[in-house]
Amino acid sequence: MQIEPDNPMNMKLRIAVFLCRAIPLSVRRIIAISLARTATHLSFKHKLIAVHNLTRSFPEKSLSEILQILKASYASFLLIFAEFSEILYMNKDNLDQWVSVRGLDHYEKACRDGKGVLLFTGHFGNWEIGNAA
Repeated sequence: MQIEPDNPMNMKLRIAVFLCRAIPLSVRRIIAISLARTATHLSFKHKLIAVHNLTRSFPEKSLSEILQILKASYASFLLIFAEFSEILYMNKDNLDQWVSVRGLDHYEKACRDGKGVLLFTGHFGNWEIGNAA
């Protein structure tokens, strides 16, 4: 990802990324999880909206299950935020530290055999990292 140095917003982004990366990723992840635990208690209004939306989306779930989903959603969002600054430094040499690919041999064989390939993927984490892969 290229950042245009002349844009003042990009300079702020560079500073934010620099400050964020000054904290080791493992510590940022711990901070993110800790913040997620407290985030559900910060704004009753937003928690109520989220619980309402989740209840409408998953009517078969109990309130306890809905609250677990809410906490997991907050944790997922904050983990993405904690990992985001790493994306600027991803490249072909270090991408395997973030993403694992299974079944690549099937893809390569199909390409060698001149067959079409349909790829399916799921994401279980940071969307931006998956896009980088």
